[in-house]
Amino acid sequence: MRITVKVTPRAKKNELKGWRNDILKIGVTAAPEHSRANEAVVRLLAKAAGCAPSEITIIRGKTSREKIIQLPDACAEKLKKYDRPHQKSHSHHL
Repeated sequence: MRITVKVTPRAKKNELKGWRNDILKIGVTAAPEHSRANEAVVRLLAKAAGCAPSEITIIRGKTSREKIIQLPDACAEKLKKYDRPHQKSHSHHL
């Protein structure tokens, strides 16, 4: 399954902020240099979805804040629970 994510690099913490208009908002503490932020996004998604980082691929947007991510359907289903970006209690800190 493919999902769209919008990444905030240099965030205060690594977290899934929730879905808005079919886009999963993510914050990572890494800077967008030398693929560090992309690697942090993959690790965060893998941990939250319960799959291996090797199962997650950035299909498009490696140099953009908005990315298309390919991951197994079962992993993508687990990410759907992060659905209220406006309520901090539903953020997932990792």
